[in-house]
Amino acid sequence: MISTVTEAAFAARRQPDWARLEQLVHLVSMKGHRALSRADVVGIPPLYSDACADLASARAARYSAPLVEYLQNLTAVGHTVLYGAVPRGAAASRRQTRHACGARAGLAAMVSRPASRAPGRFSRSSSRAEAQPYRS
Repeated sequence: MISTVTEAAFAARRQPDWARLEQLVHLVSMKGHRALSRADVVGIPPLYSDACADLASARAARYSAPLVEYLQNLTAVGHTVLYGAVPRGAAASRRQTRHACGARAGLAAMVSRPASRAPGRFSRSSSRAEAQPYRS
């Protein structure tokens, strides 16, 4: 017998992790990466990974469009916080491109480096889209 999780049960079980990722992403968008504690920095990658898996599960189970959209937005902003944004267009200078594409592009570099070697500046997304809370 195959057990399927209802959308409401799925969302109720995963909502605390989604809310935590939203909180951390919002903090970074408002105050920058330096506002995060070491525990928060280390906590973002597994929360982001779980949100990506949840998005795949929600799509596979054909859950409602609002839930799938919420998870798409959450993973998009999580990705930007974790990996940084690459400047687009011909107007991006060589320096901006090198900064955004280099090892110092996002929070991922901060996770793998000791705090004393963490870079002083990070790229920021030009898109300020934020995930809105999911309400079933």
